[in-house]
Amino acid sequence: MDQLAVLEQEQNAKRQVEALLTELTDSKSKLAYEKGKLESRVRKLQSELQSVCDAQLENSKLRKLHDAVEMKYTQITSELDSCKIRLQRTEAKLQQTVNLSNRKEEDFTLAIQARDEAVREEKKLRDKIKTLEEKEEHN
Repeated sequence: MDQLAVLEQEQNAKRQVEALLTELTDSKSKLAYEKGKLESRVRKLQSELQSVCDAQLENSKLRKLHDAVEMKYTQITSELDSCKIRLQRTEAKLQQTVNLSNRKEEDFTLAIQARDEAVREEKKLRDKIKTLEEKEEHN
């Protein structure tokens, strides 16, 4: 009977070992599955982190570009304002020149009219003198 008890204990121990091995195998499988999930998650997070780093680098470049463009815009705006002022001054000078030219043209036109009038008057006087001289010669 002792052998039977020993055999039973061995079988019991064997069942316990098998159960433990099954449990360990299941745990190992679960751990391997979890490890795979975690490794996948780590790769995904690394990819996301790389994307964020790339975006930050691009953002930094864009900020520098924005600052440079903003400075250039300010400079060009200042130059444009300066050009507008010079244009206004030039337009004012042009208007003065046009006004002066118009006045001189009017003066020139008046001078030509006065000269033409003087030439006509001179012709009338010459004709009168000629007529008077002819009358005097006939008398």
